[in-house]
Amino acid sequence: MKRIFFAIPFEDDVKAVLSTAQKSVMHQAKSGKFHDKENFHLTIKFLGMVDDDLVEPLWLAVVEAVKDMSGFTITLDRIGSFQKKSKCIPWVGIEPSEALNVLHERIRCAVESILQTVEEQAYTPHITLGRQVVIDGLPAFKEKCQVQVKSLALMESSSETGVLRYTPLYIKSLD
Repeated sequence: MKRIFFAIPFEDDVKAVLSTAQKSVMHQAKSGKFHDKENFHLTIKFLGMVDDDLVEPLWLAVVEAVKDMSGFTITLDRIGSFQKKSKCIPWVGIEPSEALNVLHERIRCAVESILQTVEEQAYTPHITLGRQVVIDGLPAFKEKCQVQVKSLALMESSSETGVLRYTPLYIKSLD
């Protein structure tokens, strides 16, 4: 079994922008667990635990579903959070993007065709900065940042000695 998800990986320059936003949150936070900047990505579809023998068929179905898609631009535009009782999950948000919505929908349909599941939750594109954060108010996002989406990855989430690690299993260029 593997814990997997489809994601847009980021280049180092985008990770630097996200790291700056994360540091501004950390500066105001009373406590929390913050992601290593190497783990920054934009999740398109989280699948959770999946049998090893389904990983490649899922990847191939998604590659077929997005074969005619080209790269596109998204805009990072704000810092927000999801509340979980007295703690929150801070994130950097994305301006609405038709291309991103199309990518998500194609991946969702391809995944459902293999796993025979139906997605119930609305897609809220965001890049998670941390978890279990206690903070009074969020800082402003310094400046909107345009990001070229150049590839799609199937990632594995694992934890080694308590350290969360995201490893690409497959990557497809969107050229």
